[in-house]
Amino acid sequence: MKRLRQGAAPAVYLLGFFCDRTNRLTRNGAIAPGAEAVVELIYRKPVDDLTKLAVRAFFSIGALGFRATRTAGAITSRQYSLDEQRWEDLKRKLETAGFKVELLRDRFGTWYELVERADKLLKEKLRGRDGLRINAGRGGSRANVLGSASPRQASAVHLRPVRIGGDLRLALLEAPHQRILGRETLRAESSRGSVVEQARRANLL
Repeated sequence: MKRLRQGAAPAVYLLGFFCDRTNRLTRNGAIAPGAEAVVELIYRKPVDDLTKLAVRAFFSIGALGFRATRTAGAITSRQYSLDEQRWEDLKRKLETAGFKVELLRDRFGTWYELVERADKLLKEKLRGRDGLRINAGRGGSRANVLGSASPRQASAVHLRPVRIGGDLRLALLEAPHQRILGRETLRAESSRGSVVEQARRANLL
C-alpha cells in the first residue's frame, strides 16, 4: 500500500483523504487490490430495465468508499467484466440514461500511474487556469459542478478506473446535473453545461 504525504506526490491532490495526516490510510480501513468477495442481491419486487442497468454498471465500473468519484474504491466482477463490445454497449446505455461518458486513450501499467494521470486531468485541465477553470475557491467554498466543501456538494463528474479487455483505462462519467447538484450549485453553474463536452471541445482529454 503506497502511503502519501501532503505535498509528496501529484496524486495527493486527487487522494488527499488518504494522506497520512488524515489517519485514514490503514490496512484495516481498505480492501487490498486484487481482493475478492461474493456479493448477492435480493430483490423484493420485479426488476425493471433501469435497475438492471444500474446493477450492470455498478458491477462493471462501480466503486465503494472514500473518494469513489476520484478513482478510489473501484470494483469489477467476473459476471460483468468488460471487453470493447460490452464497454460500447454499456456506454451507449448510460448515455441514453443521460450520462456523458468519455474513455481516455491512455492505457496504464499500474493503478498508481492511472491516478497520476487523473490527478493532472482534474488539477490542470478541469480546475486549472489553462483548462476549464472550474475553481472550488479557498477551502472549497465556491459551489461548482466538480464538488465543493462548503456548501457541501458532490462532484457530478466521476474519474473511474475501468478494465476493458484486460487493459487498465481511465473513464469520465458525468451524471445528469439535475440529479446530483444542489440548488446553490445549479444557480452558480447554470451557464456552464456539460464538463465532459467542454473538455472535448477544448481538446483537454
